[in-house]
Amino acid sequence: ATTGVTYFIYCTSNYPLNLNISNNTISNHTLPGTGAIYGIYQLSNPVNTNISNNNINTITRTGTTSTAAFYGINCDNTTATTLTNVFGNVIHTLTGNGSTGVVGGITMGTQTTYNTYKNKIYNLTSDNAGGLVYGITIATGLITANVYNNLIGGLNAPNTSSTADA
Repeated sequence: ATTGVTYFIYCTSNYPLNLNISNNTISNHTLPGTGAIYGIYQLSNPVNTNISNNNINTITRTGTTSTAAFYGINCDNTTATTLTNVFGNVIHTLTGNGSTGVVGGITMGTQTTYNTYKNKIYNLTSDNAGGLVYGITIATGLITANVYNNLIGGLNAPNTSSTADA
């Protein structure tokens, strides 16, 4: 696809109690398009969500005019989930070549309680004058966000002219 969204794991149903996304490997992909990319996209509304021990790495978007998001893990439902745990994941070597869109490790939406811990996020690159890179982003509207014991490093925007704080 040239402009379409790429989801490697996409959860969108309303699970009644528990949703577990664990022990997956998503790696070694080159995508020539300009659309958004998500390693794991969790949009469903279970009571408890656990995203753990996944390895998302070595994914490159080569489209040079993209303004779309590029995240390893995206939890973005609009209904408050009681508890979301994101832990033990390794996200590295995500590259948006020529991309002005955000390249990020983990983004958290508007769930009631988030626990994000023991994740390793490194070697993320957005290579454009307008590029932004984030390790972990937290949406406004969260009731409780516990983010601790994560290893984040190697966030690269070598050609950016942006003054945004990460």
